[in-house]
Amino acid sequence: MKMYKNIESKFKNCFIRMYNSWQDITINLKKYKSVRYYDDFIGLGRKCDTAYIIKYLCYNNLKSYQSNFFNYSYINLTSLPESLENIDSVFSGKLNANYSGAGKLYGFTCELTGHRIHSTMSYNKNDEGNNVDILEEKAKQEFLSKINYLREKFKISLASKKRKLILINIYLDDNILNDINNYIIKLHKSLNKVTQNFDLLVIIEDKYKEKDIKKIKNVFVRYVTHFPLWTETINFNKMDLNGLHSIFSEFRSRTK
Repeated sequence: MKMYKNIESKFKNCFIRMYNSWQDITINLKKYKSVRYYDDFIGLGRKCDTAYIIKYLCYNNLKSYQSNFFNYSYINLTSLPESLENIDSVFSGKLNANYSGAGKLYGFTCELTGHRIHSTMSYNKNDEGNNVDILEEKAKQEFLSKINYLREKFKISLASKKRKLILINIYLDDNILNDINNYIIKLHKSLNKVTQNFDLLVIIEDKYKEKDIKKIKNVFVRYVTHFPLWTETINFNKMDLNGLHSIFSEFRSRTK
């Protein structure tokens, strides 16, 4: 009888070890399957932090990173879906120059859409001897040259059949965040009209986790504890790096 108990005990222990090993394998397989790989990453704002996230957290090789039409910009979320469907109209109308409180030019705002992008040229309108009208026009022409180039690159990226992740950080807009479901649906519909073979990654603050966000095919919603303040969008120390690293361990670049 003792011999049978020993045999039974050995079989039991062997089964437990096999079960635990299988559980470990299953867990690792699930983790592997949850990783998604992409050939291209496209940022839609909301501000400059999205561009830095893509540049430093998405690509394995910085040489793979390329500037994008909506990078290094402030995006009017309300007009974004329509802007994607009418990309040639963005920055094609009246442009308003943006000056800091000290009088330094830092960008232009598209009056039609409300999108604002940094200028390549800067000057201070309060400096003695500056002809502001001439300088502003020169800065505007340089700005449009850059925008037209980036617009064409953006259209090529959208038309590409490569697997792409389209990323947007949504914050600083309570109206949209309080109706996040409808906004995501609207944005997703607009993207489906202009591109293919993509996933949409929406990042919002985790205080909105209680929102009952509907599941949509190829749309993923992930959370961070906070976004950087308005004046700290390019400071990684002001971002939720733990949250971002967790997100981009799931969404990865295929390039080496």
